[in-house]
Formats: sequence, C-alpha cells, structure tokens
Amino acid sequence: MKHCLFLSFFYLFAWPVAGQNLDSLQLLLNNKSFDQVNNFLKTIIENDTSSNYQFDVYVNRQIIDSFTEKYIWYAEELNQTSYHILLLTKNDRIIFCKMTKDDYSDFPNEILILHFKENKEISELQKIYKATYNRNVEPKDFYNQSIEYGNNCVSDLSHVGNRNYEPWEYVQMKKLVEEKNISELNDWLRSPIAETQIYAIDGFYQLKKNGYTLTDQEFKLINIIKLKLGTIRVCGDIKNNTIEDVTSKFQF
Repeated sequence: MKHCLFLSFFYLFAWPVAGQNLDSLQLLLNNKSFDQVNNFLKTIIENDTSSNYQFDVYVNRQIIDSFTEKYIWYAEELNQTSYHILLLTKNDRIIFCKMTKDDYSDFPNEILILHFKENKEISELQKIYKATYNRNVEPKDFYNQSIEYGNNCVSDLSHVGNRNYEPWEYVQMKKLVEEKNISELNDWLRSPIAETQIYAIDGFYQLKKNGYTLTDQEFKLINIIKLKLGTIRVCGDIKNNTIEDVTSKFQF
C-alpha cells in the first residue's frame, strides 16, 4: 500500500500533460481513495492557466449509513474529451467504479475506460439496503441523471426556444395521488434513485393533507430519506439542492 501511495503522488506531480493526467487519475481510482481522486482533479484545475480542463462532482450523496454515490464529470482539451466517473464509496474507500469516455467519432457513444467493484463491500451495501427498504439493488441502479425533481422544468430547445414542462415523474406522482395508488408510491419510496424517493415523499404528503394516515413503516422510511446527506437535481436550479432543504416543507 505504501508503494502505491508513493507512486500516486509521484505521478501527480510528474505528469503535467493531458494523457498523463488520465493515467494518473486511473491510478488514483485504483488506489480506491475518493479524497485522493478529488484532490488530484482540484489540483489540475487550480494549476490550469489556459482553461483546458474542467471537472465537477455532479452527484455526491448518501445512500444509506456510510455508503454514498458520486458522479464526476471531467473534461480535457477545452471540453473536446470528456469522461464520466460513477462511484460508490464506503466512507472514503471506492467500492465501485465505472469510468467512460465520450466518443463522437461516428455517433455519440461511450468507451469503457475503467471498471471494478469490491464484492465484499457491495454485498454489505446490498444487505443493509434490503434490510431497510426491502429491495434488492445493484450498483447500476443508483445512477440516473435524467430525473429532476420539481413541477416546472425548462427544456432548452435551440430550434424553438425554451419550453416549460412538467417532468414525467411529477405527472405520474400526481396520477398516483389521484388514484390513491399507495403500493406504487411505496415502490418509489424504496427506489435507489433519490429524486424518485423525493417524489414519493411529495405524493404521501399530498395524500396526508387529504386525510391519509401513514403506516409506521412509511413514516420510518420517509424520515430516513429526509435525513440523507447530499443533493438532488431540482428543476430550474443550476446547482443541486440538499435533500434536507428540498424535503423540509414536507412535515408529517
């Protein structure tokens, strides 16, 4: 381990060019420390005087207990080459990684760069999730960047201008509330996608206002979700909003 750490910091300071940065990044990912990866990318940006590089942690939120999901976007060469890094962590340790590169040579596609998982920790996550939510999950279940929470999103369509719309999930949530479809809302409450969970909480809140009494289990899961650390995607906001802030209006 000491040799790996030594090599990591050697590459960090010895490789200043784009391709070598990528090699260093993969090495640090394989060392399985999120803090090392995050600090390395921050250093690249801080030392970049020509704006060749960009990076952002789009998702960084708690799944359950000490497990979190993270989505990092990293771009080189004035955004001509971009990478997507999907991570699951236990504390600082990376237990799942999928890194892909955008490929526009023929049609929009992704090239797999790096992929690994730690079976022991993944099994632990699955066991805890099952015990809490009574749902089986896989690492791929936690990543969905297409869902935003809200009721008034904006679509930027260059040929017709901006258009306001209600997200599909919001429309479905209203339908579930109207139909008093408690079973489906409970499925949403157990979803591995945090935005879907918040829609479920919203739905149960609407039902409560109309006289519905939550079960003990529904009340328990709602409070677990409301206390989760991290952010969700919200319509109309450039920056993600914390789960705590978004759910504070739902008082049960």
